[in-house]
Amino acid sequence: MIEAVLWDVDDTIFDFTGSERTGLLRHFEAEGLPAGEAALARWHRITETARRDLAAGRLTYDEYRRARVRTFVERPLSDIDADTWHDRYEALFEAAWSAFPDAARRWTRFPTAKESCPTPPPSIRSAG
Repeated sequence: MIEAVLWDVDDTIFDFTGSERTGLLRHFEAEGLPAGEAALARWHRITETARRDLAAGRLTYDEYRRARVRTFVERPLSDIDADTWHDRYEALFEAAWSAFPDAARRWTRFPTAKESCPTPPPSIRSAG
């Protein structure tokens, strides 16, 4: 039975930023892409542009994910190829999930929404 749900939206308990960074860098390297600060900054710029389109209703959530991938890799990809690319990243991101050390001692389950976006359904995941 779930007794309480805590939504961490700002890197307070769950280290979203650190986990995302680790997952992205590992993914870029696995894909044979540059894996450094410039690549991270570029991914975040692309994400912000796509997020604006998502929020404005110009993209569905799936289109948002695919648009980021296609823009980042700078080549045409089928929907399946773009989804698969993003799924590989997401697996590495989730593998890197961690709580901040002070929170990990008190909490064991963390509700998260993929990409901090209100569109996808929230899921409860373990972190730390």
